Order: sequence, then C-alpha cells, then structure tokens
Amino acid sequence: MFKGSQTKPFIRHGVILIEIAFRRNKVLDSSQGGQAMRLNPPKMITFWISIVLGVLGFLGRIVTIPFISTYDFWFLFIGFLLLVLGLLIKGL
Repeated sequence: MFKGSQTKPFIRHGVILIEIAFRRNKVLDSSQGGQAMRLNPPKMITFWISIVLGVLGFLGRIVTIPFISTYDFWFLFIGFLLLVLGLLIKGL
C-alpha cells in the first residue's frame, strides 16, 4: 500500500488506523536545509484574553446573553485567532 515506508494499516472497530514510524534521518529539520516552524509561547495576558473570549463565545451559544449570543461565533473565532497569533508572533 505505502511503498518503501514502514506504515502498517490495520482496522479496529471499523476505523482504519495507520501506524507511522518516522526515522530520525527522514524528519525535515533546519539542519538539512528545510524550514523549521518556530512557535513562541504567548504572553500571559494574550493567553487569558483569548481564553475569556473563547469561553464567552461558548457560553453565548449555550445560554442567551444579550450582546454575546448575537456574536458568539465571532467571540470564539477572535479568541482562537488571538491565540494562534500569540504563538506565531514573538512578543504578542
């Protein structure tokens, strides 16, 4: 099925699970000329603002809150986006 790899597919409970074994020399890293993605931890204030926005968006979907329930998706989306930007941009 996967020629030249160490991949062994097997079926468990109707779902095909694929076991992949990576060799150390096959992994792309910056020492071999590849681009390694660097993630930075977000600042605590960025993390907590994104958590608060996400929780407000989640609660706005479950419970009717006047302003938040109208824009619940956007609260959740902006919270997630802020968290991702905090990971990608150093110092945010």
